[in-house]
Amino acid sequence: MWSSGKSQQLVVLARTTFTSSGLARGDRISAHRVTLRAAPLLHSHWRSALDQIAARIRSGNVAQPCASGEIVRRIGAIRTRLARDRRRLYQQSLFDGRPDTEAAQRQAAWQTVDTGLREALDAACAPVDDDGVRVEIVAAWSEHLT
Repeated sequence: MWSSGKSQQLVVLARTTFTSSGLARGDRISAHRVTLRAAPLLHSHWRSALDQIAARIRSGNVAQPCASGEIVRRIGAIRTRLARDRRRLYQQSLFDGRPDTEAAQRQAAWQTVDTGLREALDAACAPVDDDGVRVEIVAAWSEHLT
């Protein structure tokens, strides 16, 4: 802890957590260079300074993570493969209904998986509201120590 009353330059490591509809959407770790007007002398003043830094970092986090890259491509590939497999033709029997029953069960299973994938994609790209962004200061150290 610093005890001088003069200005203090810090490096602050922060973790920003994004949630939507109660589900964690992602974390972002970031480092920030901060200059305090005066280094706090008391522990409670440090806590207050770090809370203010966290609030400023939080307000600057407008760019929210969306699964626009790899997750969207992967889910798209899975759904495409699922649709291709779903189109397989099953020869119907005039005397035995088992293949029809099995095909209906497979169709129901595919539909369940497809619905789950669509819901996962919707959740991953859902907008995060202000209450869904939480910033936690993980570490802070003096700039001249680096």
